[in-house]
Amino acid sequence: MKQYLSVNLADRTASLVGGATWTPPDLTFGDDLVLALRFEKIIDGQTVETSENVAALWAAIGEIDAPPVQGKFAIKVGSGASTGANTTQEVNYDVSATGLQTALNALAATVATYGAVKTWKVDGSLLMRFGTGSVEVPLLVVDNTLWPISFGRISAYQLDGQWIHELRLQQAPGAFTDAAPRVLPPAPTVARVRAGEVVDDLIITEVQSLTLQREFRGTYDLTFGTVRTDLLSQEDGPEEVQAALQKLNAGFLVTLPISGTMNIEFAGDMAGNGYDLLEVNVRQAPEGDLTFTLTTRRAILAAMLRTQEEVTLPLHIRLNIVEDGEVKDVVALRRDVIIRRPLIWDDLATVQDIDWLQPPSPKDYIPFTLDQVITGTQHYTTTIGDGSATTFAIAHNLATESLHVNVRENVSGGRILRDNEFTAVNTSANVLMISGFATTPTAAQYAVVISSSGPISAFLAHTHTMGQIVGLLDYLSDLSGRVTTLEEILPSTGPAGTADTTGTGLEIELPEINTTLFYVAAPGDFDPAALPVRNMAYLLPAVHDSTVTTLPGTLPAPAAASVWQNTSGTAVLISSGGHIKSASVADQGYVGSDGRTLYEVVRSGTSNSFYAAAFERTLFTFEINDKMLRLNGLLDLQFSLVAQLLNAPCQAQWIVVIEVGSIDADTTPSPIGLNLKKITWSATPILSQVILLSPLAVKHTFGARIRRKLVSLVDTLTADRMRYGVWEGANDGKPATANFAIRARLTQFDTENVDATTLRGWVHYELSAAATAGGSKATATITY
Repeated sequence: MKQYLSVNLADRTASLVGGATWTPPDLTFGDDLVLALRFEKIIDGQTVETSENVAALWAAIGEIDAPPVQGKFAIKVGSGASTGANTTQEVNYDVSATGLQTALNALAATVATYGAVKTWKVDGSLLMRFGTGSVEVPLLVVDNTLWPISFGRISAYQLDGQWIHELRLQQAPGAFTDAAPRVLPPAPTVARVRAGEVVDDLIITEVQSLTLQREFRGTYDLTFGTVRTDLLSQEDGPEEVQAALQKLNAGFLVTLPISGTMNIEFAGDMAGNGYDLLEVNVRQAPEGDLTFTLTTRRAILAAMLRTQEEVTLPLHIRLNIVEDGEVKDVVALRRDVIIRRPLIWDDLATVQDIDWLQPPSPKDYIPFTLDQVITGTQHYTTTIGDGSATTFAIAHNLATESLHVNVRENVSGGRILRDNEFTAVNTSANVLMISGFATTPTAAQYAVVISSSGPISAFLAHTHTMGQIVGLLDYLSDLSGRVTTLEEILPSTGPAGTADTTGTGLEIELPEINTTLFYVAAPGDFDPAALPVRNMAYLLPAVHDSTVTTLPGTLPAPAAASVWQNTSGTAVLISSGGHIKSASVADQGYVGSDGRTLYEVVRSGTSNSFYAAAFERTLFTFEINDKMLRLNGLLDLQFSLVAQLLNAPCQAQWIVVIEVGSIDADTTPSPIGLNLKKITWSATPILSQVILLSPLAVKHTFGARIRRKLVSLVDTLTADRMRYGVWEGANDGKPATANFAIRARLTQFDTENVDATTLRGWVHYELSAAATAGGSKATATITY
């Protein structure tokens, strides 16, 4: 069942959309509870709907951080297979600190390796320190018979240089999800009620129905042929819909025979004819509803319902909401939910459902995982063996008992076992039991491949409506208008006309950019006065160092005018600071410092100059091929750039570059299909221009032109660059062929040499249309 809720984040109340206060429905084991959330706040005493920037959602049915109430467990110490030498005796669910300490210290080999264990209890958690606490010890809860079904959560952290290990026993939730996509409500739909026709001089009018779901809250229009109505909404009734349609044809009549569904009659001069269904085009709609599913078909709920008719558990919904650049943890809702034992179960069904997965047992249980099923091919692979278990239950989820089972040694060139060396038994259409090995399998000793013999294939279902595809309806409507125009002007008979190859062959709108680096602000016009004057972003100057040293294993302290190279063979994480995000510096990459912090830097060629990678910005990138830029074609790219430095104690500079790159492909192993290997950017840009950043907003205008033409019967490319409205030759940076990529970047950011401790401020830049080109947006065009 799916319900649409309005949740008030101020007082944690919830109501059905357009209805009364929400009470969770009573559920039966196996039901799916689907909730779509909208949010409200109280502003100036009024309850209004708000749009929240939700970074994450968690929903669960079950107790939060509740301990088990009975059962036992053991702890395995170390990373090897579980044995009597490294696994404690089973202890009770409420074991004391002294009891756990005694059980751990009874493992002589463990004590010899890690030292004697000291255990104490804090707020329901058991804390452990092995020996002097000098190392982190691998721990795992095993032989788990805790009730209700519970997790043994083990974490480790350092306190005063000592490793402390924490064990906390927590009941597993009855249902849980952290997947909550935004889903648009159902769009209005049109269906045919009666087809228009003439039967024995009896004129029958066409009738179509327009249905609007209560949850829909956008605007829409109706298309009749190639013309469209004015915008309509949920608030518009049959009178408004009829008035909108009668602007297209006076014969339309609209009635409301059923709540939520209007009948549209094609009367007047349209009577007696059949028509295609009116098209509904959603034009505006608020963002989709945050939608998630909680399924009650879970092992823990089935176990709870063995001895009681129903259970009452709390439903929790928790959100991470981003406000003013900060992430806030919010408990959006808490309600009690009743879950009842089913009267009808899967074994009674004519078409069998997937078995719910059994809870942990003395057998090793290998669960089904979606990432192991390839769409369209039914097989499942896994490994078995842990040094102690001899029977393995494998949930393959292939929905058939007609299977082929292959077991081989899990090594390169491993031997395939014969049928008499193991036993495989179907326990259901989704679970296979394997046992009967001559010796106990060691850790991951055998690889198992299970494949179905039938032609069953799995396919992913995409249920997007046209309204959910951004821009699709406008594009189709525009295309329909173009086709109609062409049909009106083209002759109905005779050969096709031949058009001259002149005009505009391609137009690309470049992105509109209006941003302040490292500053998170609400959407709107740029307001320099709104920028903070305290705790501003670090301005990271270039570092000039001819004696680059090797980056040590432990990151060095910041030191002015210093550069280190990472030669460790793996990426190294550099922490964030001064609003600059943390960075992963690749092997052979460079780390610089201005004395305040460490930051990733990029070397300029083979020079001794290194520039902060955080200030490297790509304005746009796009690809051109020889079908776009044909002979006699001209690619014309123009844009304006505004850049300024605010609240800073200095001036700064950037270099604006326009570069072309070759689009490279792999060529081996031959023969090989079409592919993209990488883009290799030319070392010589078409344009390279230094711009100064100051508190004054200065508009810089740049551009590039690439022409393709025949010169002495040779296919030739030429290039020009434009600085501030003046064009000049730039053939040194032209592409080698008509298949190339082109991009514009801001690179090599540097500041004046001032006291590094004062280097803070804000860098703002905007990309817009070039003043020399006209128009409202920056574009790249190809003309002939």
